[in-house]
Amino acid sequence: MTLPTIFPLSEDEAAHREVAAGEVEEFAQMAAAGTSPVETAEIYAQMGWDAGALSALQTQISHDIDAQARARCYRLAGEIRERLGEFEAAARCYEAAVAVGLPDPAGRYFAHNNLGYCLNRLGRHAEAEACCRRAIEIDAARFNAHKNLGIALEGTGRPGEAAVAYRIAARAQPRDDRALRRLRVLLVNHPDVVRDQPDLVDEVEALRKSSPNRRSESGPVGNGPNEEDVRRLLLDIRVAEEVAAGELQVFGLFWDRPGELDYSTLDEALAGGSFRGHGDP
Repeated sequence: MTLPTIFPLSEDEAAHREVAAGEVEEFAQMAAAGTSPVETAEIYAQMGWDAGALSALQTQISHDIDAQARARCYRLAGEIRERLGEFEAAARCYEAAVAVGLPDPAGRYFAHNNLGYCLNRLGRHAEAEACCRRAIEIDAARFNAHKNLGIALEGTGRPGEAAVAYRIAARAQPRDDRALRRLRVLLVNHPDVVRDQPDLVDEVEALRKSSPNRRSESGPVGNGPNEEDVRRLLLDIRVAEEVAAGELQVFGLFWDRPGELDYSTLDEALAGGSFRGHGDP
């Protein structure tokens, strides 16, 4: 069987590799000390030398190595490509790792889970669902695959099932609130899920209050709206699709509630004398 390569370096990466004399010297020293190319690549990846890491992996994969080492190369290359935002290349690396097979359960779990994550980022949600379910079969206690399964289920138009997956993920890892945030957004966008799973709102609130990441809340200030008023106002808010950049996820909020907005433009404020710039009397 012909196995895919570790995606040879792009021209820019290859040029970087040629001029990075310090990395070349470091690589030579590690090789002389008996450090394998895979171990060298792992060190390079930890230090942020992605081009050097991929070059070391390409060197290793070109040799006749056993299946375990080959799968390890593919998985590490996938992690690097994923971190660089190259999800298509990362997915192909993870697919190769899965095809070759990793001997340890944790390695198999993360190869399937990470592949599911990349496929979600590529909009291939049905394929991502299968990968996440395979990861859960390997280790159902970890939260990552449940969260990514929720994303895949949302992507295939099954918000009720997605809510269940997010709930499991939020329970499994309270310190990582990504699944809980996604679940809260899902409930705003899909009131029917709340109707079908009436206990979900109370559990979400309990999970939110118990989250270690939750900031302390202060009491009401002045004569502003109370909590019930705020809840009613929030019913009119629409949550847009996420915009992601690496690990950062941003959700746009839209409020169609009619009414006059109490503000003035800068020109209006200056003309009316209600605003003075820095240094004005």
